[in-house]
Amino acid sequence: MLVHMLGNPGHLDKISKIADDNDLILIEDCAQAFGAMYKGKSVGTFGKMGAFSLNVYETIIAGDGGIVVTDDVNLYKRAFAIHD
Repeated sequence: MLVHMLGNPGHLDKISKIADDNDLILIEDCAQAFGAMYKGKSVGTFGKMGAFSLNVYETIIAGDGGIVVTDDVNLYKRAFAIHD
């Protein structure tokens, strides 16, 4: 899991390469960097999943809860099955 902090993207090139080389699912925690871009692309779209927390300590506040983004239907189904 790559955590983007203080509105800045993490080391996406390095972490993405490690994930790809080791057949790992990269999940990006974007709660502290909503709207951040890297090389013209939004954070949360580099890995297999992006996660956005919506609690009172984050950039976007909705009381509680969160958002998960993915373009992988199997990961979506898996996340949906365990959501609270």
